[in-house]
Amino acid sequence: MSQVSIYIRNNLRLLSTSNFLALWERWNINFTTRRQLLKLSDAELRDIGIEWADAEIEGRKKFWQQ
Repeated sequence: MSQVSIYIRNNLRLLSTSNFLALWERWNINFTTRRQLLKLSDAELRDIGIEWADAEIEGRKKFWQQ
């Protein structure tokens, strides 16, 4: 069983439809922005004040991780 399935199963009673949709949206944002972060150049990362090592740590997180 995947970690996502385990998370949902363990928290199912807390997830109303609206809460689940909000969670799904958050996961989608995490997935998208983390992939985009890994595509930034060193110059772009410097512009936003992030070092490559920090960007890589964040970008390699799973979408459900905070």
